[in-house]
Amino acid sequence: MSTKSFFKLLFTLIITFGLTAMSVFVAYVCTAGGSFFGYEFSSAEEKAYVNAVLLGLDKGGTRTDVIIFAQLNLVDGELNMLQIPRDTYVKNNGRSDRKINSAYGYKKQETTFKEIEMVTGLRADKYILVDTAGFRKVIDTIGGVDFEVPINMNYDDPVQDLHIHLNKGMQHLDGDKAEQFVRFRQNNDGTGYAMGDLERLQAQSKFIQATVDEVFQLANVLKINDLVEDFNEIVDTNFTLNEMLTYAPYVLGTDRDKILTHQLKGEARDMGGSYFVADTAENDKLIEEYFTPSSTTITKSELEIKTSIVGLNSKKKSAGGDKISKSVFNRFTSVDIVDASGGTANLTTIQQSLKDYGFNIRNVSSADKTVYPETLVVSKGTNTRAASVARILGLTSYMHNPEKTTGSDITIIIGEGFTD
Repeated sequence: MSTKSFFKLLFTLIITFGLTAMSVFVAYVCTAGGSFFGYEFSSAEEKAYVNAVLLGLDKGGTRTDVIIFAQLNLVDGELNMLQIPRDTYVKNNGRSDRKINSAYGYKKQETTFKEIEMVTGLRADKYILVDTAGFRKVIDTIGGVDFEVPINMNYDDPVQDLHIHLNKGMQHLDGDKAEQFVRFRQNNDGTGYAMGDLERLQAQSKFIQATVDEVFQLANVLKINDLVEDFNEIVDTNFTLNEMLTYAPYVLGTDRDKILTHQLKGEARDMGGSYFVADTAENDKLIEEYFTPSSTTITKSELEIKTSIVGLNSKKKSAGGDKISKSVFNRFTSVDIVDASGGTANLTTIQQSLKDYGFNIRNVSSADKTVYPETLVVSKGTNTRAASVARILGLTSYMHNPEKTTGSDITIIIGEGFTD
């Protein structure tokens, strides 16, 4: 992975979390097993998703103003985030204060993990934490965020040294103003969000999306480097550097429309204090739909195919309908074949068809016991012969992977059900 991509990963991690969202999780692609030309295959299975909690600390450092449970699903390629209101009621937590945002003051992330599970049934073992100073620095580093503030915000709390003064409407939020926005709850006169904390979460969710858009539009690597230099001061996390390097392709490869933000369902109640009471039945439905992976494990071979061969930033291209020619240039195009069909494919027939058109078959390999869901032709760089190879196999498209650096000019993945 390039230095630029790694910096972008760290940057994305810090930014999207500090804004009350986003993170990176995924299983590690090990290098155990047989290999050919840089590909590593193994039938060993590992977790197909990673759960993490994203926390934003208040100025006192004991309460979490922002709590988000995040899950990256490798199989579906989705990053789902669940915003949990800071006033969420936690029954039988052993404290007089039943609000979930006070959990961090008792054994920190350990208690927070436990109480999130009590409320949602979801369990995480990773966390990313940022305080208000780190949040401001992150926003300033990316040059601020253009955002439409939904209401006038005027609040002063000398005890917390918190002063919020924002006008309704579109404006450019620097670090200081962004902090004011995400921390706002109500005005000094008692007015504010009409629906209270629920509307506050919705406004924060929109801000998350605006910031994610800003992050993915960044082209200035120098800004990222500036942020990474202060990484240890800005973020506290139990993700190791090696894990971050491993997770980078998945973060950078997640489609923008697959970064989804949800809010815990429930209602505000006065229970000797202002609380948010989660609706168990409704949240069970939400968690079943978005946070219950269809596959809990994935083989290392399938991960290797996804990342190293197909690529997470590859684009589908039409194979066209032109007649396949036996061009003299075909012999200068090298082809690898990876059999991930589960034994249904006739490799001899496939190789002979390619040889008949002059293609140079460099290597044929088995992806161990992994069965890939589809047959794909993947071109390295700007190779122009992939369309012809796809048509030979009866396919209407191929994948263009601009970051493919290992293997032959073209790699064929023979997937499940392929019999020709």
